Amino acid sequence: MDSKSDNNIEELLRKTEASLRFILDNSETVYILFDTQMRIVAFNQKANQWIVSEFKRKLRNGEFAIDYLPEKIKRIGLSIIENAINGIPFSFEDKYASRDGRLGWYHIRMDAIKDDKGVIVGVCIALRETTSYRSAQAEIKSTNDLLEKKVKERTIELEIANKELEAFTYSVSHDLMAPLRIIDSFSQVLLDDYRNKLDEEGFETLQVIKRNAIRMGELVNDLLALAQLGRTNLIKRNVDMNDLVSSVIDELRFSTNKLAAKIKLKELKPADCDHILIKQVWANLLSNAIKYSKNRETPMIEIGNVDQNGQIVYYIKDNGVGFDTRLAGKLFGVFQRLHKATDFPGTGVGLAIVHRIITRHQGKIWADAKLDHGATFYFTLP
Repeated sequence: MDSKSDNNIEELLRKTEASLRFILDNSETVYILFDTQMRIVAFNQKANQWIVSEFKRKLRNGEFAIDYLPEKIKRIGLSIIENAINGIPFSFEDKYASRDGRLGWYHIRMDAIKDDKGVIVGVCIALRETTSYRSAQAEIKSTNDLLEKKVKERTIELEIANKELEAFTYSVSHDLMAPLRIIDSFSQVLLDDYRNKLDEEGFETLQVIKRNAIRMGELVNDLLALAQLGRTNLIKRNVDMNDLVSSVIDELRFSTNKLAAKIKLKELKPADCDHILIKQVWANLLSNAIKYSKNRETPMIEIGNVDQNGQIVYYIKDNGVGFDTRLAGKLFGVFQRLHKATDFPGTGVGLAIVHRIITRHQGKIWADAKLDHGATFYFTLP
């Protein structure tokens, strides 16, 4: 090999060494290297910047690493270094005070250095500060503990609220429904047995009492149904929507003597949902569509689904009275009505029940309409 080649190799080695030195000196990790005799052969600038208060002097190449160790840890330190020289790595984390007096956590790892033949030629100590990491961990733990405490508190509050709701539900279903049934029954007795003893005004007054007793009973039942939805477990299965909606239509035809609406049922895709609850959704929506289109010369209702960005959206459309879309925000609230009860009777709870069921399925429901030009209700089931 000529001198020019030797010079090129030496130049390459110098550049490589300079590059490695630059990388090591600009690293946030402390590096100390020593040979199999435990003599220091290299270290980066960070080593002498960090060196802990127990180490009284700065590092120097050629000196024995064991001489830098304080007497109280010299014995165990010697054992650790010997193990590393024999190929047994060591890793630990502890708290130290640096020379500027700052206390911090540090992770130290000791590994054997091997040549290209796998022979151990030295040991590398790598040390990095983990104070900020530990602080972040402590902060995360503190936050998690606080969240867990709040969750437990909120769980207790919810349990208390549920018990109160159950007590209220029991009270409503027994204490309130009983007098309503009595009012309804005795009103009917008066209408049947004392009709000839009542004048027209008395007869009409009794009818008003009876109608309102019945309406109050319906309202209580709807409120109970709404309250119970929160405690009902969802039992999901794959439901054939065509069969489900067909059964709802048949039941409404059977219960409604004069179902004049023409219902067009398009092919519906199946869905994973609670069969009983979604049947209630279709029943409420279809009942509404029938009710609000009953005054049309030819009431028309269409039921179907569309694909929107890969998601199935079910809909029910009528040609009824519609509503002002500026009031759409009130649709799904309890007792929120967009039409007079005298024109379209009802409790004002049906759509709130629908909304609660769809929400429990983690779906969405919304409506579009135009006053006197019908309405369309949409919902999704993920």
